[in-house]
Formats: sequence, structure tokens, C-alpha cells
Amino acid sequence: MCKVVYVRGNREVEPRKSSDSQRFPFTDVRVPIMSVKNGGGEILIANGTQDKLRLLRQAAPDDVLLAPWPGRKRQDVFVIDKEDYGRMEQILSAVVYNRG
Repeated sequence: MCKVVYVRGNREVEPRKSSDSQRFPFTDVRVPIMSVKNGGGEILIANGTQDKLRLLRQAAPDDVLLAPWPGRKRQDVFVIDKEDYGRMEQILSAVVYNRG
């Protein structure tokens, strides 16, 4: 299993999760979704909404999905929680299939 940690100064901290924000910008083209394939050393990156939806649907249970979100002063990398996959799929599907 892939573990994600931030290195800040002399310590390692847990990264933020997509569920930390109710308004996570899943559809923003400036926020790519990266799928880190467990065991294969492969990383897939999607920028477009339809590609993000496809990447999400093809994610294996042990894959890690990451999203760098640019902020005002720095860029944070968020882990997309498995429990947030449903919300992400709903938001992306609404855009892809024009369901408002």
C-alpha cells in the first residue's frame, strides 16, 4: 500500500484530504487528478473532467488518488479519500453528462 506524507521542516505530516473541503474543485482543469498505481510504479494524470471521471472509475482499491490544489500562498496536494469517491463521481458526472 502506498503511503503519502508531507515533509515540513524536520517532521512528516499527514496530507489534507479532499473531504476536508466541501467545495473541492474536482472539475477545475488547474487541479489534475493523479492516480498512483500500487505496485506497478505507474502514475496516471487527468486534467479534463471526462478524463478525471474515467480515471476515478478505473481506480483499483489499492490505488492512491492525489490532487494538487493551487492556493494563494502555496500548492497543497490532497489525497482523495475513498469515502469521497461517490461525491467526486457525482460532481464529475453532472458536468460530463450535463446534469447541472
